[in-house]
Amino acid sequence: MKAIVLCAGIGKRMKPYTETYQKTMIPIQGKPLLEYIVNGIKIAGFKNFIIVVGYRKEQIIEYFKDGSKWDVNIEYVEQKKLNGTGGAVLLCENLIKKNHFFLTWGDILVPYSIYKKINDIYKNENHDFILVTNYMDDPFKGAAVFCEGNYCCDIIEKPPKDKSVSKLNNCGVFIFSK
Repeated sequence: MKAIVLCAGIGKRMKPYTETYQKTMIPIQGKPLLEYIVNGIKIAGFKNFIIVVGYRKEQIIEYFKDGSKWDVNIEYVEQKKLNGTGGAVLLCENLIKKNHFFLTWGDILVPYSIYKKINDIYKNENHDFILVTNYMDDPFKGAAVFCEGNYCCDIIEKPPKDKSVSKLNNCGVFIFSK
């Protein structure tokens, strides 16, 4: 299964840092944020990556190259028109050979154990779709996830402050069926 990491965005809310860096390449303790994400996904058992690049793509490509330094394989897809997550994933369609793929954003770091747990759940239970959430008093800065039973029925991006009835926030970590 391939891991797709979305890294095309400009990072307007992260200025002034993104005037110099691609948002996924902002250094944290001497390493770019994206390196921590790649390492966490690798530890979870993924070796084949597709990194969707766009804004300041050369920083990512020059740093990670083919991924061999991290003992992974990296392919790059350029998202020239920044038309959201769905547009980015569709650019990867021809590179996804198996029925399922892992998806995450390159600017959200979660504990490495989450990457491993989602992969273990997939292997043991073989769901068509897995979405990771975290509990928040108010998900107004993220995306409120609404569920019926064990199924996601809606995701509201940046709901108005103090208005969401859902306390679940989208972590941006998924496994999807192609």
